[in-house]
Amino acid sequence: MDTGVPPEAVTRKYERVILPGSKGLNITKNNEEFEVEAVFFHPSVSGLSYRGKHISNITKPGKEIVKEIVPIKTLIEIPGESKVGFYNYDTGEIEAETSS
Repeated sequence: MDTGVPPEAVTRKYERVILPGSKGLNITKNNEEFEVEAVFFHPSVSGLSYRGKHISNITKPGKEIVKEIVPIKTLIEIPGESKVGFYNYDTGEIEAETSS
């Protein structure tokens, strides 16, 4: 039975992600800030992706804001700013990271 989940995900249950409502840096766009709106499994990249907006698109007056989909491996956390959690491959839910 094909579940649509990549084989490497079967061996792990969680993936560390930047939480929706937070920002990361897109390493493929000169570390431009990206505002995360959602985290989801996207078949075209065979893995987890973020949906959101690059900050440069938000700050251009009169420009329609286009939402983009980027693979999670293209965003890195902004130290001290990004809020992170874990995507659960079994449930598709995101669990916030808890501080000890």
